[in-house]
Amino acid sequence: MKITLITLNYRDAEGCRKVCEQAKKTDIINHIVIVDNMSNDGSYEELCKLEDDKIKVVKSKKNGGYSYGYNYGLKIAESFHTDYAFICNSDIIFDKILIKKCIDFLKNHDECGAVSARQKDVFGKECVSAWEFPKYIDDLKYCFSIYRKYFFPNKQKSNYEMIGTYQKVDAVSGCFTCFKMSALIEAGMYDENVFLYNEENIISRRLQKIGFDTYRLNDCAYIHNHKRKRGVSEINYKKILQIASSGYYYHVIYNNINIIQKLIFKTSMYIGAFETYLVNFVKKIANKK
Repeated sequence: MKITLITLNYRDAEGCRKVCEQAKKTDIINHIVIVDNMSNDGSYEELCKLEDDKIKVVKSKKNGGYSYGYNYGLKIAESFHTDYAFICNSDIIFDKILIKKCIDFLKNHDECGAVSARQKDVFGKECVSAWEFPKYIDDLKYCFSIYRKYFFPNKQKSNYEMIGTYQKVDAVSGCFTCFKMSALIEAGMYDENVFLYNEENIISRRLQKIGFDTYRLNDCAYIHNHKRKRGVSEINYKKILQIASSGYYYHVIYNNINIIQKLIFKTSMYIGAFETYLVNFVKKIANKK
């Protein structure tokens, strides 16, 4: 049995180094692959110093986003004849118990293609770790700031209350997931047409199409250390366009929406982006007074 952990570097050599240290401590991870997503800040050269019999550092040919970067690493994992592959962001804290539980679950559940665990922040607060596949109407409403501010947080909290030690879910957070490598290969891995956002929904749909389910373990958790990473940017019009574009692609390709739905979504996407631009512009003017 071979286990590979893959993490992406984008100007975060320190985070990747810590992930490697944690992975080595488990004693059951055979290979660690660090994919540098064209950081161009010297972090790739710094990470190359970590290379040894377990750690392999590679630079992708372009910054193609989450899906492209992880696929780049997964193809290397495939060459190692990997049985189970962990996808792990550079700001995740985990331990051997979690790694072992994920592997044991996949080994004992033939129908499972992907598994993750509960997600907590550095203060121990529970974060959203699993959700139902997004509905067209909800992604449409997300384009607008009123929905994002007053309704979306409440909707997020209602998704998948914890029942039992594990449960089948539609999708799990992409920051930490363990895959059955054979299932991932059969599913075609991640969809590289999406740069960022919706990649979790898409990979779960791809696995589901070939008969594999996604699960969350409720008796263990990882820590997502958002606090450590440099500033999280505000939601600006560019970010809204990126989120909406990936949502549009998801619904066109994986939900087969009709031409009227496409037109409504595209229109809402640009109106929502303009609205967000205006709201942020007014806030800046107000703050200057």
